[in-house]
Amino acid sequence: MNEYLIIPFVAFCINLFALGHLTALDMKSPANRSFLYLTAATTLWQLGGWGYYMPPPESYILPWMRAHSAIWQLVGFFAVNFAYRYAGRPRDAAWYAVLAAGVAFSLAGVSTDLVIKGYTRFPWGVWFDGGPLYYPSLFATLIIPVCIAPLVIAGAGSGADDTMRRCRRRIIILGFVFSLATGVLFHLVLALLVPFKEMVRYDSPASAILTMFILYAIARYRLLSPGPEHFAGDIFRGVHDGVLILDGRGEVAQMNPAAREIFGRETGTLRVSELREMIHGYDPGADYTAFRTRAETVSGERILLLSQSGIGPREHVTGRILLVKDATQEDRALLELRDSEERFRTLVEEISDIIYTMTLEGVLTYVSPVVREVLGYEADELRGEDYREFIHPDDLPGALAHFQKVLEIPVEPYEYRIRTKPGEYKHVMVSCTPISFEGRFIGMRGVITDYEVIRSAQEALRESERRYRLITQNVSDVIWMMDLASMRMTFVSPSVSRVLGQSVEENKTTPMEERISAGTLARAMEILADELAHDSERDPDRSRIIYLEEHHGSGRWIHTEARITFLRDTEGRPVELLGLTRDITSRKKLEDELRDSLEVLRAKSEEIEKDLAAAQVIQKALLPDGVPETDRLRIDFRYRPVAQVGGDFFNFIKFEEGGVGVFLGDVAGHGVPAALFLSLVKSTTNRLFRKYALAPATFMEKLNNELVGSMQSYFITAAYGVFEFHDGAVTLRLANGGHPHPLIYRHASRSLEFVKVRGTLVGAFEDMRYEDCTISLDPGDRIYLYTDGFPEAMNREREMIGFERMTEMVKNSYRHEIRGTLDAIIDEVERFLDGEPIADDLVLIGIEIL
Repeated sequence: MNEYLIIPFVAFCINLFALGHLTALDMKSPANRSFLYLTAATTLWQLGGWGYYMPPPESYILPWMRAHSAIWQLVGFFAVNFAYRYAGRPRDAAWYAVLAAGVAFSLAGVSTDLVIKGYTRFPWGVWFDGGPLYYPSLFATLIIPVCIAPLVIAGAGSGADDTMRRCRRRIIILGFVFSLATGVLFHLVLALLVPFKEMVRYDSPASAILTMFILYAIARYRLLSPGPEHFAGDIFRGVHDGVLILDGRGEVAQMNPAAREIFGRETGTLRVSELREMIHGYDPGADYTAFRTRAETVSGERILLLSQSGIGPREHVTGRILLVKDATQEDRALLELRDSEERFRTLVEEISDIIYTMTLEGVLTYVSPVVREVLGYEADELRGEDYREFIHPDDLPGALAHFQKVLEIPVEPYEYRIRTKPGEYKHVMVSCTPISFEGRFIGMRGVITDYEVIRSAQEALRESERRYRLITQNVSDVIWMMDLASMRMTFVSPSVSRVLGQSVEENKTTPMEERISAGTLARAMEILADELAHDSERDPDRSRIIYLEEHHGSGRWIHTEARITFLRDTEGRPVELLGLTRDITSRKKLEDELRDSLEVLRAKSEEIEKDLAAAQVIQKALLPDGVPETDRLRIDFRYRPVAQVGGDFFNFIKFEEGGVGVFLGDVAGHGVPAALFLSLVKSTTNRLFRKYALAPATFMEKLNNELVGSMQSYFITAAYGVFEFHDGAVTLRLANGGHPHPLIYRHASRSLEFVKVRGTLVGAFEDMRYEDCTISLDPGDRIYLYTDGFPEAMNREREMIGFERMTEMVKNSYRHEIRGTLDAIIDEVERFLDGEPIADDLVLIGIEIL
């Protein structure tokens, strides 16, 4: 199993969870449906992304990649579509342009290789190779739409939006921004910083980040959940009474048509200051029930009945609803006010918390229908029941005391456990207010809030604190905190005794000047001052490493490494330092020893480099400076050593009797030993040339006997040929000692053939016999002698040139001049290697018959 599969798996799980959660929301809402489509697309994207880390069979990889591209090329359109639906913006040219780009590039990606032209395997999986339209499609279908979406949502805001709406919109915009930033970081920026072969593709988290932001907004601010305007849609539009929704700042956010008719505002908004001027005694922050008052409107004086209540629980009122009944005609006032109150009651009963009323004896008289979602009961089941019967026996005394205290003074909500219909107990938070009539209490009303989520969060916090204590008590490094104002330690972990040989109290009370060397302390304070001076310009979560010399409790000085970061207050200002200190004395000692060793190695390396340079000078002296001049032959060569000192040797001999000898040898090895052996070969061949230059087979036998045993484990492959001139004819007598067969180019037939002469390695075995052969040559014919570095050259795919490809290279490189042919052959070799260095010395000698 590929461990990197966890990347798309986690992103898939997040999107799948969001998909399941969204199906439970109101699908009549365009915003809900559009986000469901977006989540479904990203879920399919992440599901298909598993194939990058767990590839399918070879024949399915490219079709799968192209089919998968059709999904992610439509994600940008679904993101823009969600933004338009959420903002209530009608479709325009930009919407259709994004749709057209998504469809066009999806079709191109599936049916052509313009977007995805192939793929490459990596240790972690596979990744596609982008075609010429890949980056245009990436920008047109993902980056640009994901930039458009938050701009559309941001443009939908208005000054009348309440706090919750602004928070929802801000979270969605941040989700798009962080999603885009993550995608660009992993897909584009890392590709510039990390070698392509080593980079694991982490594209999956980008879409999951947006989903997590939306899920947070759903959980925290009820994003995409039905709001008051959803439940009261028909009421808001069709009720004869005026309905005004005030935001958290007390300003009018919405007015229904009836309210506009009552106050004479056909268009535009109505400010709360205008309401105060028109309605006598009106207070936008108060609660009213059938409050009768007069109002001076555009059409004259009206008698109004006002009902106003907060939206949300009392401790978190997010706005108010004002119902206005035109009671100018008294015969209709009572009936329509009752109808208006009933509709208002419907709104109240649909909130997520339970609203209840009960008598002073604890008998429930009303429970809102949401009790079914929280406790599992139907509202009718609880009416007439004794409320105390549902309270956990252990919590009952405290609950009764709370009820009694409510009748005396206002009190805070109280937490206890209530039995659910399945028989389990659930933690709830209960608020309670007495109901009075004609100066006496007749009952109680209140709100029951499900407290399980909050309680689980509190328990998780306690568990986190417990784990933090365990870490600080058992970690091997020292964890500490320092107050920036006083520069005093506020916390030190017990591990300080192991690292610094001090007790916690000693470390906290000893001044830094007494336990840290002056030089390293001064440097640390400079770093701290620089960080504080430029704090607003840098990453608030950054950390710095400071190296110190600290006084150990045993009296010695030790080297420590402290990684520090700032702890901040609610306004983001640094107030404390959080540090992690470890003893690096041993590491420092090893670093010093390593540094000394490196100096020694560097000196030895320089000495070896000098020796190699000297050997290189020697070897250059062994090789010929040029080629012999003759009117019967044109000779040229190319030499490419693999190291400073190579293992190949060649020489040319021009005979006084007429003719030319050519010797080519390849020593088994490189470097200085090979150079030494070459000097032996040079001196030996020069001596043998005087006696046996015109007899190649005898020359090779004598050379073999001279070299055997001279340097153990060193031998050569060699070829020696003598060109003899006879009137208008030229012949070549050739002997071979284990060397690659020379090539002959026949000008008349335009063909190449190998000269196959047998012979064993030179200098490896005693008393070996060699043969030579005689070859007749015509004008225009060419002889190519070479070392095994030519056919054995290997490219980055570990593929050798080989003798067959070498023959084709020589044939294809034919030029009119022999020097041009040799240059063309070398170019062919370098083109085949494609930047890969040669693994062995390469010598190529070309001889043309004139």
